[in-house]
Amino acid sequence: MSDRSTIARKYDRAFRPFDVDGNGVIEKKDFDLLADAVLRVGGIKAGTAKEPELHRTFHA
Repeated sequence: MSDRSTIARKYDRAFRPFDVDGNGVIEKKDFDLLADAVLRVGGIKAGTAKEPELHRTFHA
């Protein structure tokens, strides 16, 4: 395997989790989707006081 393909695989593994909507670009909405996923996994309901706090953290 070439160095170039190794670097491409490493980049892809690092990039892909943040490109939540899969459009090839990491945008603000990807961080919103990540924050929403963290809320769901943490059992925090939408509309609670923790929701905007978590979103601000993701955008800091």
